[in-house]
Parts: sequence; structure tokens; C-alpha cells
Amino acid sequence: MESGNDSRKRKAQPVLTADEYQAAFSKLRAGWRDAIGASLAAITEPYMFSGRKRRRLVVLVRGSATPPWGTWQSLSPVEAERRTFTEFRKRVNELIAPHGVDHVEFRESPADTTR
Repeated sequence: MESGNDSRKRKAQPVLTADEYQAAFSKLRAGWRDAIGASLAAITEPYMFSGRKRRRLVVLVRGSATPPWGTWQSLSPVEAERRTFTEFRKRVNELIAPHGVDHVEFRESPADTTR
């Protein structure tokens, strides 16, 4: 919980323009496999940025595989496993910089779903 005078508060992020959104999402799709690894890339794909400032990444998940950090909806109680999600989000943010995501939402879909 943050206090009102917390000096560690982050700078307010601007709302992405349509061009900035397209550029960030194109970088994300093109670099997805290299950024997150072949095993996760085989069962996931970036779907869209959402939220008012587009800082929520929605990822489609195919099949019944589970991520190394617990489940698609919650983190493992084991710290080492939870850190794999932190690393995942860090790699995504490095890929799409200067844009960044604060939250990742995973939407599970049938294995045969294609875009």
C-alpha cells in the first residue's frame, strides 16, 4: 500500500497515440518468441493492449499448459517460480520500450483457436 507522500511514486504515463500503439504492438508481435522463449511462445500470443493508457497487455493462451509461475490467473507461493513472471514482464517491457505494461491478463482459449 502506498502512502500519499511516497517519493517512489512513478511518473504519470501518457496515453498512447494510435501510431505509438501500432508501433509498440508490432514490436511485441515480431519479438515475442525471442523475448519470452520458445516454450511460452508456442502456447501464447499477444492479443492487445487495453486500459485507458494501454498499459495492460492481454495475452491469449492456447491449450491446457500452465506457466512456470503458477497458473494463468495467479502466482505460485514459491518465490523462485513467482520470479519467472517478473522476468517475463521485464522482457516484454524491454521489447516495447519506451512503452511498458503494468499488468498482464491471460485469456485462455481452446487449442485450435487461431487469429
